Amino acid sequence: MSILKDLIFLVTFVMSIYFCISYLRLKFKQEKLIESFTDALLHDLKTPTLAQLRGLDVLQNGNLNLEQEELVMQIKESCKYTLDMISMILKTYRLESGKQILSLETFSLSELFIECFNEVLPQAAEKNLELVYEAADADTFVEADRADIKTVISHLLQNAVGYSDKNEKLFVSIDLKSNELKMEIKNKGTMYSPKYSAIGNNIMLHLSKKIIDSHHGTMFSEREACNINKFVFTLPLIHNNLAMI
Repeated sequence: MSILKDLIFLVTFVMSIYFCISYLRLKFKQEKLIESFTDALLHDLKTPTLAQLRGLDVLQNGNLNLEQEELVMQIKESCKYTLDMISMILKTYRLESGKQILSLETFSLSELFIECFNEVLPQAAEKNLELVYEAADADTFVEADRADIKTVISHLLQNAVGYSDKNEKLFVSIDLKSNELKMEIKNKGTMYSPKYSAIGNNIMLHLSKKIIDSHHGTMFSEREACNINKFVFTLPLIHNNLAMI
C-alpha cells in the first residue's frame, strides 16, 4: 500500500512538473508571438510612411505653386508626426516588456535642458513666452541614458508650451538633493495639461513616465492655483548595476 501511495505521489509530482513546463512554454511562445507581431506591425506602419516622405521630397523639387507647396509641407509634417508616434509606441512597448537596455553616461542636466529648450524656442516665441530658469548652485551632472532623458525633457517642454496661454512665463528649476536631481517645469494656462496616459497624444507623457521609472526616478504632475500646471521628475545621481528594467 505504501508503494502504491509513493507511486501515485511520484506520478502526480511528475505530471505537475510537466504541466508547469507546458504552461511556461506556451506563455513564452505567446510572448514571442506578441513581440513578433508588434515589431512587424510597427515596421509595416513605418515603411509606407517613409515612402510617403520620400515621394513628398520629390514633389517639393518640382515646380509647385505656393498653395501646393504649403499642402506638401502640411502632409510632410503629418507623416513626421506619424513616425514619431510609431517610435514612441515601440519604445513604450519595449520599456513595459523589459526589452529596453539603458545606455548610461554622465552628463549635465542643465546643459541638456538648454539644448532641449532651444529646440522648442520657435514655438515658445510664437506665444511670446518668457523663460524663467533657476539652475542649481552645484554641478547638475547625472548618470543616465542621455537620449532617453532628452526625450523626457523635450516632451515636457512641448507639453508646457502647448498648454501655456500667450504672453505668460514658463518656469523651470533644477535642484540638487543629497542623492538625486529634481527638475520642475511649470506653465500657466487655462487649458489643463493632461496626466500620464497611453491614449492619443498623451502617449508622450506616458512614455516619459516609463523612462523615468526605468531610471529608478519619480515623476508626477499637479494642478496648482491660478491655472498653474506643474510636472516634476527626479533622477538618482548614480546608478548601481542598472542596465535593464
